[in-house]
Amino acid sequence: MSSQFPVSRPRRLRRSEALRSVYQETEFRLEDLVLPIFVEEEIDDFVPITSMPGVNRIPERKLASEIERYARAGIRSVMLFGVSHHLDATGSDTWAENGLVSRLVRTTREAVPEMIVMSDTCFCEYTSHGHCGVLHDCEVDNDATLVNLGKQAVAAARAGADFISPSAAMDGQVQAIRSALDGAGFHNTSIMAYSTKFASALYGPFREAGGTALKGDRKAYQMNPMNRREAVRESLLDEAEGADVLMVKPAGAYLDVIRDIREASRLPLAAYQVSGEYAMIKFGALAGAVDEARVMRESLGAIKRAGADQILTYFAMDIARDGIEVLASQCACRPASQPPTARLWSVGGPCTDSVGGRLAGRRATGGGATARQARTKTPRLRGVPVSSSRHQTSGSPTCSSFMPLVPPTVW
Repeated sequence: MSSQFPVSRPRRLRRSEALRSVYQETEFRLEDLVLPIFVEEEIDDFVPITSMPGVNRIPERKLASEIERYARAGIRSVMLFGVSHHLDATGSDTWAENGLVSRLVRTTREAVPEMIVMSDTCFCEYTSHGHCGVLHDCEVDNDATLVNLGKQAVAAARAGADFISPSAAMDGQVQAIRSALDGAGFHNTSIMAYSTKFASALYGPFREAGGTALKGDRKAYQMNPMNRREAVRESLLDEAEGADVLMVKPAGAYLDVIRDIREASRLPLAAYQVSGEYAMIKFGALAGAVDEARVMRESLGAIKRAGADQILTYFAMDIARDGIEVLASQCACRPASQPPTARLWSVGGPCTDSVGGRLAGRRATGGGATARQARTKTPRLRGVPVSSSRHQTSGSPTCSSFMPLVPPTVW
């Protein structure tokens, strides 16, 4: 063979959907996703969050029916954020026996007992100043806040929370919460620590969603986004204090940190795809700049590839509704006279004429190798062409129109 031609040809394993599927290195399942939700007391109807298209504040009185809807769609875990109308200097409503935190956990637990309930444990949505703890002389008092975090954690555990999820970014918060939980007899209540939480500009839309009264920023207690070594140290400190699961927040801009922590710890690792990450994809799609379905899945796949075991994402219901992958119902590279074939689209891959059963198999088996064994089955769900311009792509052969797969159980 002439030396001008390559000996190694990686493209051999990319020639068809079947080959690409077999040799795909990273996969994620619906079970890997946690849905964060915002629940507001004393309102009658859903309130759209304008900076997060498709996300609403849920009226407390409709929480049970929403949790049931999520469960029917296949969501296994939720992270609860309350939007309180009872604010004070310390956020005392969070540890009241019938305060909003306790009511949300209790309602969720009663609506779907098998749902994994994670209670965000902080004070920013319950304090009159919007900071994450007790404020003394314009500074958050770390140790006074630890006492209150313990009280909030016990209240949530008593109401039925599976996970206490401290996000206040106080030094020693995991140790304080573990001590409080054990002292109250909640030895089996787990802690998912926001162990590496950056003072990120990507939290912008969350302020609207959570209704915080904050003036200023939280740079004095959340991490400098430019500090990589400190990011690992913070998570290892929480591990030593008794955390059961670690977390990196935000996710997409911190894939290097996710990988560093994955290599440094053997604990399960979560990553939070935050409000700004969600909003950029949504608004980019609305502007016609990107294909939402593909970018959403690519971003989640990248977080998983970096080392996250779980991903908190506002896209969780989109994935539950539409499937892990999208169905290409019409291909630009096929003559218009040729009828469309039901076919599954892998993120970033060119179209093929192979009939896909990948999604149907994954829904039936939960993904992984067993899904590949089910690939020969005919898909039970079909898509139809759509003409929305935001689904159009350009360049060499790609699928020009998409219709998500909609499982009947959602509706």
